[in-house]
Amino acid sequence: MVLAVRADFFGRCADHTALAAALQDATLLVGPMDTHQLRAAIVRPAAARGLIVERDLTARIIEEINGEPGSLPLMSHALMETWRHRQGRTLTTQIYEATGGLHGAIARTAEDTYTQLPPTQATLARRTLLRLITPGDGTQDTRHPINRNELNTNNPADTTAVLEHLTSARLITLDNDTIDLTHEALITAWPRLRQWIEQDRERLRVHRQLTHDTLLWHKLDRDPSALYRGTRLTRAQETFTSPEHNTLNPLETAFLNAALAARETERAHAARAARRSRRAVAALASLCALALVVGTIAWQQKQNSDQQHTQAEARRIATVAASLRTTDPVRAMRLSLAAWQLSHTPETHSALLAAALSQREQDAMPLPDDVDPLNVHLSGDGRTLVYLAKDRIRRFDVRTHQELAPLKASKAKLAGGFLRDITRDGRAALITGAHTRVYSAAGSKTETRDFPSPPGEEFGSNGRTEFGSNGRTLVWAGDVDVQLWDWRHRHLLFRQALPDVRTSDPGEVTSNGRYLAACPYGRPPAVWKIVGNRAVTLPLSPAQKVRCGWDSVEFTPDGRGLLRIDEGHGADVRDLGSGRLRWRVKHSGLTQVRLSKDGKLLAGQDADEILLWRISRPDVPVLRYPIPNEEVSELQIDTEAHVLRYMGGGAVRSISYPPSTAWRATPADAAQFSHDGRKLAISLVERNRTRFQLLNAGSGTLSAELPDVPCRPTNGLMPDACSRWDSALAFRPDGNRLAYLAASTSGEYLHVWDLRTQDRVQVPSALQVTDGHALFSANGKLLLTAELGKDNFRIWDTRRHTIRTLRNISGALIAAHPDGHSLVVLSGDEKGVGRLLDLRTHRIVRQRLTGEGTTAVAFGRDGRLLAAGDEKGRVTLWDGKARQRLGELPATDGATSGSSPQGINALAFSPDGDTLATAGDKGTVRLWDTTSNHPLGDALPTAPGDPVLALAFTPDGKALRVAGEHTPLQTYSTAPQTAVRTLCRRAGSGLTPDEWHSYLPDLPYRTTC
Repeated sequence: MVLAVRADFFGRCADHTALAAALQDATLLVGPMDTHQLRAAIVRPAAARGLIVERDLTARIIEEINGEPGSLPLMSHALMETWRHRQGRTLTTQIYEATGGLHGAIARTAEDTYTQLPPTQATLARRTLLRLITPGDGTQDTRHPINRNELNTNNPADTTAVLEHLTSARLITLDNDTIDLTHEALITAWPRLRQWIEQDRERLRVHRQLTHDTLLWHKLDRDPSALYRGTRLTRAQETFTSPEHNTLNPLETAFLNAALAARETERAHAARAARRSRRAVAALASLCALALVVGTIAWQQKQNSDQQHTQAEARRIATVAASLRTTDPVRAMRLSLAAWQLSHTPETHSALLAAALSQREQDAMPLPDDVDPLNVHLSGDGRTLVYLAKDRIRRFDVRTHQELAPLKASKAKLAGGFLRDITRDGRAALITGAHTRVYSAAGSKTETRDFPSPPGEEFGSNGRTEFGSNGRTLVWAGDVDVQLWDWRHRHLLFRQALPDVRTSDPGEVTSNGRYLAACPYGRPPAVWKIVGNRAVTLPLSPAQKVRCGWDSVEFTPDGRGLLRIDEGHGADVRDLGSGRLRWRVKHSGLTQVRLSKDGKLLAGQDADEILLWRISRPDVPVLRYPIPNEEVSELQIDTEAHVLRYMGGGAVRSISYPPSTAWRATPADAAQFSHDGRKLAISLVERNRTRFQLLNAGSGTLSAELPDVPCRPTNGLMPDACSRWDSALAFRPDGNRLAYLAASTSGEYLHVWDLRTQDRVQVPSALQVTDGHALFSANGKLLLTAELGKDNFRIWDTRRHTIRTLRNISGALIAAHPDGHSLVVLSGDEKGVGRLLDLRTHRIVRQRLTGEGTTAVAFGRDGRLLAAGDEKGRVTLWDGKARQRLGELPATDGATSGSSPQGINALAFSPDGDTLATAGDKGTVRLWDTTSNHPLGDALPTAPGDPVLALAFTPDGKALRVAGEHTPLQTYSTAPQTAVRTLCRRAGSGLTPDEWHSYLPDLPYRTTC
C-alpha cells in the first residue's frame, strides 16, 4: 500500500505514535519533476492517444510550472480543456490560451459551470463546495472529502443534478458515497470560491466541528451527554439560526435542536432549583443578617468599649505624666508621647504640647545611694557630678547618667576627709581634713598632691579653702591671712595678711589667677591684684561703704568685675579698677547666685524659686521656676544646652531656659502680623520720632524701614520724647499694603504704604484721625478708621475713592469679619459691650462680649468663631455673628505665683479654627482647644513680664509666632508631629516594654518613637 502525503502536512504524522513508527523507515521523499519529466508528462499521454503537442506549447507550459509548487493539477486541467477544444490532432498554444492557460483554465471552467446553474441549484452548489473544504488555521485551506449522506436536503433531485453537473466539469469526484474536490488547485485558482471561503471562514470552522460532533452523537445513539452545552451551544446557535446562514443538513439540525431543547429543560430545572435555593438562601440570609446585625452591634460595642477604655487610659497616663514632670521629667515625656499615640484627645494633646513646649524640667538624675550631701559638687557647667565615696572620688556624666573614670585614692587617705571643692571642669577635687590633698585626673591615672600645714595651724582646717576660678590656683583664707597656691606645682604664690580680721569671720575668698578677693564678715570687700609673687591692694573706694555679711564673692568671666551677693538686697557687680557699680539685681532673699561663663546671664535662688536674669536687663528675670519645699544647692548654668542644673530632692535636676535671651532696649509701641503670618510690622518710639519697621516673620530679619513720623507737638512745642501708645498698624489681607497711625507734626496721622512698590499711597485728608485705630476690610476694598471719643467712623472705598462717615458709632478696637460685610467695634464707653456693624446696611447691633472691659477681639479665619478677651484675663468664645456664647476660657495666670491675672493683649486663631492662642499683658501665652475649651499644655516659655503685642499662626497652622514689647520675634512649633519628634529626641526613646506594661498593663505594647 502506498500513501501520498503533502509535504506541508507531513509533520502532523508525528502526532500519531503508531503512524510515526511505521513511517520511520518507509518514507520516500518525492521532489518536484525536472524538465525532462515534465515534458514526458505533457507529451506522452497525448501521443498515446495519437495527438500532437506543439513544441512551443510544451516549452511554455514547462516554463510556467517550473519551480511553482502545486501546479501539476493546474497543468492537467489546462491540457484537458485544450484537448476538449482542439481542432484536429494538434494541441496548439492558441487553443491553450483561449481556454485560460495554466492559471485560468480551471477558474474559467468552474465559473462557467457555476453560472450555468439556476439560482436554487447555484446556492446548493455553493454549500456543497464549501462542505468539501477545511479552512486552514495557520496553514493553507485544504479539501475535505465527505459522505454523500451529509448532503441530504429537502430536494434530492436538485442535489443529484448539482453533483452530476460539477462532476461532469471535473470539479468534484464521486467515488461510491464519497465526494471530494478533484483538485485542491481549485481552492486557490477560482476567485469566487476564495471569496466564499474568506466570507464564511469562521462559520466553516464551527460547521466542521458541528458536523464531527453530530456524527459522534448519532453514532452514540443520540446520547444526551454528547450534546452541546454552554458556550459551544451558544456559538452554534448564533452561527446557524439565521436563515441566510442555515446550511445544516437534517441530522445536524436535529443535533442542534436537541441541544437547544436540552438547554431549555436544564434551565427549567435550574429555575426551579434556583427558586428553591433562593427561598433557602433568603431564610439563611435572614438568619445570617440577624446574626450579623447582632455580631456587628456586639463588635461595635466592643470597639467602642475598647476605644473608650483606650481613651480613658490615655487620659489617665496624661495625668500621671503631669504629676511626674518635676520628679521624673524623662518618664513624663515618654508617658505624654504614649498618651498622644494612644488617643488624640484634647487632654493628650495638652500633655504632648506641655511636655514639648512648656516643660522646663528636662532631666532628673537620681543621686547614687552612697552620696553624702556634704561631700558632693557639680562642675561649673553642671554636666559632671563629683562626690566623695569610701575608697574613691566618683564622677558621673549628668547628661547620660553614666559613671566616668573615678579619681582613685586609698580608703585610709580618704577617711575623715571632706570634699571641699572641685575645678570647673570636674577633673580635680580638693579634699581637706587631717591633711589637704588635691586629686586630679591625668589620662587614665590619678595624681595626688599633698599640701603642708602653715606654721601654727592645719592647712585648710580653719577658714575657707577653694579652687580659683581659673582652675589652676588654690585659695585659702585663715584667721590672719590669705594664701594663694599654684596647686599643680605645690608652690605658694603669695601670702597676704588680713588686718583687724581676727575679730571677724574670714568670709568668702576667690581668685581668678590675676586677682584675689576676700569678703570678711562685717568689713568691706578686699581685692588684690597679683603682680609677680606679691599682691597690690586695689582701693575700691566707692565700695568701702559696703559691708560683707554672709555673702559670697565671685569674679566675672572677663576678670574685671567682682560679683557679690547680699542676702538682704540682691547681687551686684563692681568694677575692679574703680569700685563703681556696674549693674545690680534687686531681689531680696537670694541665697546663691551664679554667672554664666560668657557673663551674659545670672542665675539665683531664693527660698521659693530659681531665677535667671539677663545682665543687659537685670530688672526683669527671663525665668522664674518655683521650688516649693525643696533644698537647692550647686546651681550651675550650661549655656550651650540652655539648661540650669542644681541638686535638690535627691537628684541632679536640669531645667531649660528660653534660648533667645536677646532684649530690645527700645520697646515696641505696637506690632501687627499680616493675615498669613509671613510679615511683621512694628513701631518704635524714639525721642522725637516714631520708626516703623517691616520684618520677615519667618527669619526675624529686617525687610524694610518705612518712613519715620515726627512726634506730635504739645502746646506748639516739640516734646523731649514722643508719647507711647499713639501708634497703630494694620495690614491689608493680601499683605501688600500697610496702614499705620502715629501722632505727627504735619497733621497727617494716617499713612498707607505700598509694600510692593515701596511707595506712599495718597490718603484723603478727610480720613485723618488724631487718636484711634485703622483696619482693612476682609476683602481689602475698604479702609476703616475710628477715632476715640468721636462719632466719626469713616469708611474709605480704596477702589471707588469714596468716603462714608457714620455719626452714630465710635471706637478704637475693631475687627473685621472674614466675609467682608461686618465688623466689631469696641469703645471704652461701655465696658465689655461691642457694636456689630453691617457694612452694607450700616445696621448696628449691641452685644456684651465680655464681663469686664474688652481688650482684644479676633475672628477665626473661616468666620465661624469670635474670641473676645477682657482686662481680667478671661476669654469668651462666640459664634461668628456674636449671637450665641459658646464658652469662656479661664483667666490667664500672672507672670509670677501669687500675682493678679493678666489682661488679654492679643488673640489669634489657627487656620482651621481648632486652636486659639491668647497672650497676657505680662507675657504669658497659652494655647486652647476651641472644640473643648481645654488648655493645650501650660504657658509657653516666653519672657516673663514682657507684654505680648501680637500673635499669628503660620499659614499651615504648625507654628505660632509671638512679638513682644522687648523680646524679638519668637516662633513655637505647635504641630503634634514636631512635638513627637522633639520629645523622642529629648527622652532618647519612648516607653520600654517593661515601662509600658507597668503603666498600661491592659493595653498591648506600642512603639511611640
